[in-house]
Amino acid sequence: MEDALWWLEEFDLDGARIDAVKHVDDLAASNLATRINERFETVGTDYYLKGETAMGWSGDNLADNQFQYDTINRYIGEDSLDGQADFVLYHAVVDNVFTQESRNYQHLDYWTNRSQDQYVPGAVMVPYVGSHDVPRLASRSDRGTGDAYNQWQEQGLPGQPGTDDTYDRVLQAYGWLLTTPGAPMLYYGDEYGEYGGADPDNRHMYRDSTNWNDRESALFEKISALGRLRSESLALKQGVYSTRYSSPDLLIYDMSHE
Repeated sequence: MEDALWWLEEFDLDGARIDAVKHVDDLAASNLATRINERFETVGTDYYLKGETAMGWSGDNLADNQFQYDTINRYIGEDSLDGQADFVLYHAVVDNVFTQESRNYQHLDYWTNRSQDQYVPGAVMVPYVGSHDVPRLASRSDRGTGDAYNQWQEQGLPGQPGTDDTYDRVLQAYGWLLTTPGAPMLYYGDEYGEYGGADPDNRHMYRDSTNWNDRESALFEKISALGRLRSESLALKQGVYSTRYSSPDLLIYDMSHE
């Protein structure tokens, strides 16, 4: 706990990620939040505390997923975490809708809406489409190779994708992520479509723009534009998600802020 306070004291941080929350005593998160509040927030410095409570998705029935939501919610509150990684939403939609397209936009809309009404009121959740725990989004989007989940050289690791479709799928995922509620997380390298298999192959060194191909450069420009749009729009940053029209192959929604 003292280490966490030291990092916040010494560096210009906006918040902290609290890992493996459910694997320590329930009081750990609330004790840390209380200590941070006592030292910093009582004098006007607000920190965002984001937890990681790894859960899954239990299929299309909302009732079957209540345990997933309840476990994540258990650590969110006024005297605890401000939000957590939205594992339910990730497992429900990212591969199902974006990389493999086994589910449609009505499925995407339904579970996006559930993230607005199943968590503690006021929670700022963290939606994401890629992380250090899963193979790279670009490799999962590169269909037909069969190597996205390989992690060792002898298995045959994913190579650099060579089709426009792969990068279009990555862009679509980030187009959704950066225009919906929460504090979206971008895993380093996803902005240009870094490839890689399961951990540790998903932790390649970051490549700067001199080492990107044309597809990667184009993806970077488009995701950067989405990021700028979000940063300049209060509705996108803090707004309310509303479905305007939903069909299997078309989803229209808006983000509004009063």
